Amino acid sequence: MIPDRSEELSLALADWGVTITHLAVTAAFDAETQTVSETTATTELLAILGPLESKVHASLPGQQQRQQRSLLVRSTDWPEIDAGVTRRVIIEDVSYDIIEILVSEAAGWLRVTGVRRD
Repeated sequence: MIPDRSEELSLALADWGVTITHLAVTAAFDAETQTVSETTATTELLAILGPLESKVHASLPGQQQRQQRSLLVRSTDWPEIDAGVTRRVIIEDVSYDIIEILVSEAAGWLRVTGVRRD
């Protein structure tokens, strides 16, 4: 049986949490105008931020780096979205594409990693 950690999570978020904005982005292509439009649903939630890291990535030419940031979010606060919908978060006025979500069911947390959108 998994222990109830909701009180511990609430205390951690009260001490170290910052408000972030979760974006669920649905894209639609208009064949007539050859444009892509996005519809966005936003949700504010609390997260504990990890450090901003710069990493060399294999998909970038030369020694170019991309900035990424991880954060901890209570799993019950993370919005459910339909398949095919893109996730982004806005942290301190900077937008990040979500590239990884790791689940810790026993602890009730998600570790979410995003790369900075430029």
